[in-house]
Amino acid sequence: MISKRQVKVFLISILISMIIMLLYQAVIYSATLDSKDRYNKKIQYETSILWNMVDVAISDSIKQSQDKLNKKIIPSILADIEKQYPEGEKELLKRDLENLSDIKCDNNLIHILYTNVEGKYFNNIKTDSNDIFILTKKNGIIVDPSISTSSRNRPRPIEKEIEDHYNTELSGEAFKVILDQNYQRTHIFRQFYEPENLNEQKITKMRISELEKAFKQSYGDLSVLKSYEFMVPVYIHFDRDILGNKLVNERGVQQDIYQIIIVQTFNISEVVKNNPTLNKIYHSVYTNDIYERHADIISLSKFQQALVFLGSIVIIVLIQFALKAKTKIEYDDNEK
Repeated sequence: MISKRQVKVFLISILISMIIMLLYQAVIYSATLDSKDRYNKKIQYETSILWNMVDVAISDSIKQSQDKLNKKIIPSILADIEKQYPEGEKELLKRDLENLSDIKCDNNLIHILYTNVEGKYFNNIKTDSNDIFILTKKNGIIVDPSISTSSRNRPRPIEKEIEDHYNTELSGEAFKVILDQNYQRTHIFRQFYEPENLNEQKITKMRISELEKAFKQSYGDLSVLKSYEFMVPVYIHFDRDILGNKLVNERGVQQDIYQIIIVQTFNISEVVKNNPTLNKIYHSVYTNDIYERHADIISLSKFQQALVFLGSIVIIVLIQFALKAKTKIEYDDNEK
């Protein structure tokens, strides 16, 4: 027979156990918050280092592309044009310019442009995301060795080109910056194909800060930049076409001329992976298990909290049994 004193001792023991469990729960919660804060800071620190490296690589690639086009590609094109169309044959050059959109026409100017850009991949990275294409405002894309963006026996005006892109908002802004010769915008990029991870938020504003945000949200995963292609435009003549027609007349009005624009493209994720130094730096910093390890710790703390919760339920049930036993003892005493 359980005595009233034993019940009281049992109740006090249970209450003390419950207080200890609640304190333990508070300690676990505090430790979890501290762990989460420390890992978040570690992730932010490492992804910031990685982004700084990527950002510098982007700027260096833009400068490298500009130098390549200005010092090698364009001088070679102009020299070939001069050979093909000597001073007395400028009418032939004008005719070929007028027929740039006629894809069935045997055009000597197109041959010159194509032979000067074919196989000229950025850093010899032989993919369509690192080659050169040529366009004019009037005709759209006139030369493009890429397989992925090739058309089926039709011209490629800019409007149609934008429609064919996965991210039309981004591509529309990119081509507008190129055609408007907006030199303030140095980071020009598009997204032709949809990303592998369709849960990624689509970037609709051509801002380098948007790429930085996406990169950091992925904890420095370089693959989030895989579907973006940077474009570096250089104009054969920035203020006129190869016939000498000026882009802007004395009234400040833009003229409808044949200004040729050479565009070097590059994919920054492929640039990093194909550069031994950049790739080594990237993998020395990037640890893709940081977030997983952090998630494991959070899961463990949640498991511990669940055990405490279950323990609390057991204690409550025991208290109820103890209270019922106490009530029965008191009732029996009163009956006596």
